[in-house]
Amino acid sequence: MAPDGGVFTDRRNVRTLEETSQTKGRAAMEIERLVNRSELLMQNLSELLAHPLYDDSTRLGVSAQATCLSLEHAAAVRVLVCSGMTLSAPAMLRCQFEALARGIWSLYCASEAQLESLNKPLDNESADASRSLPAVGAMLDQLGKVPVANEAVRCLSEFKLHSWKALNSYVHSGLHPLRRQADGYPSELAIATVRQSNGLAMLAAMQIAILTGVPGLQKTVVALNCRFGSCLPIVAEETMSTRIS
Repeated sequence: MAPDGGVFTDRRNVRTLEETSQTKGRAAMEIERLVNRSELLMQNLSELLAHPLYDDSTRLGVSAQATCLSLEHAAAVRVLVCSGMTLSAPAMLRCQFEALARGIWSLYCASEAQLESLNKPLDNESADASRSLPAVGAMLDQLGKVPVANEAVRCLSEFKLHSWKALNSYVHSGLHPLRRQADGYPSELAIATVRQSNGLAMLAAMQIAILTGVPGLQKTVVALNCRFGSCLPIVAEETMSTRIS
């Protein structure tokens, strides 16, 4: 790291260098508590969802692969935030969102040809063929016509409405990350990122519960909302102003 004021001064931590050490300590502790609580939530979800898929069809298999990829991205978000690499976390959050949308779309909307293109061994030909798959906006439009997916579509669409432009900026090194690199990434944004990621992870867990076909499993997953509400998005909006000071 270069000396203070140098081009490569590390500004990635959860607040700017102008914060008092006391405030920085509170912010770091808040993030640590949130990440620890989030890990416990994921552990509970993993135990609840330890069931095989309902069948061995390509449709369920592709949907499960994309949904599990989304959960892996969620784990990466937590690692990045906990490690202080907060400017990379929003980019991974977008990856998490897109993988989840792909998983739900694969179950309800993908044609057999599209599923086949997602299930082929990876080579230049299959990679080229996969480029014709719909982008996230088109997937949500198609899912909007599937009544059974209404709640999932509502959640995904709301997330996209409020977050998409900023997340794109982080992915493409736009104004958002460049200014945060210069000015610092506020701890409340780091906390909001983890909570948003946890909310998407809960939706992914619901999707996996559907794929198992186990009766009542979705309700068991939903019950965790109350127990772990402090690390989920709705509570985050209500308490952030009082919990981060």
